[in-house]
Amino acid sequence: MKFNDAAFGGFIVSKNVNRGRPIRYTYREKSSIPDLNGWTIYSCDDDQKYVEDANNFIILGANSIYKIAPVMLEIFDAPYGTDLCWMYEANKHVGFYDLIKNQDTTIDEILERDLELGTVFEFANVTENSSIQSVVDEFLKAYSGGSFLNGLYRIHKAADIAKWTEIVRKAFPKFKGKIIVFGFDWLGRNFAIDIERNVVLLFEPGTGEMFNTEVDFMVFHNKEISESHDACLASSFFKDWYEANNNYVLKHHQCAGYKVPLFLNGKDTVENLEVSDMEVYWEIMMPLMNL
Repeated sequence: MKFNDAAFGGFIVSKNVNRGRPIRYTYREKSSIPDLNGWTIYSCDDDQKYVEDANNFIILGANSIYKIAPVMLEIFDAPYGTDLCWMYEANKHVGFYDLIKNQDTTIDEILERDLELGTVFEFANVTENSSIQSVVDEFLKAYSGGSFLNGLYRIHKAADIAKWTEIVRKAFPKFKGKIIVFGFDWLGRNFAIDIERNVVLLFEPGTGEMFNTEVDFMVFHNKEISESHDACLASSFFKDWYEANNNYVLKHHQCAGYKVPLFLNGKDTVENLEVSDMEVYWEIMMPLMNL
């Protein structure tokens, strides 16, 4: 398997790991160096004195990491702040221990760690004069694959942006070449930035409609989504659904989709929702929108 090293950025890796020693700890924090992805990898032999010497580390790309530990690329999109201990049985890697939560964890849980919903735009490389593409790129570096408030609002993984932009374009053809999809909510509604007008748009598969938030990408995340979360994310409806479903946390690929879409006279009720694979849900809804 061949990877684009530039797309992943550099991993800071203990030379002991590069020499073949087992990985013991991995953590991710935002790097001030654009070419680094934030991941640091320690071996089981690295003590405090060893890790304090920068000469004991090298920078490796995704292809080298894949040869050493393929599972690192499976957890690559974990949010900043992830801190993991690698567990072994009979010298074989069997899982992870989350050092933040102090409990065993799975890859799905690592990728879906819930983030705080609030002011999320605190990037050194973003200014009011930044291009739309650079703003989105910086946002994805920090929040790719992230989840807010038990799945109420989620960010697409960076690798899925092109796919979801195309899915939304197929459902709403007049927006071809005009949007970049970046996030979605618990109902499977996708958020995109209109690259011509610099406003955030909401595409709703359950109604077949598009809504214009009339605010730009930065205002949407810094103000609109926190101050008007019910209007943006149907948060009150989510609370009802969440409690009715025993606090079920949607996996990253899932949404609560309408059994009968609203544009076919379905009811906007908890009873008319079911957990669905979001991509399948959109594929089913697309032809119905045009009836």
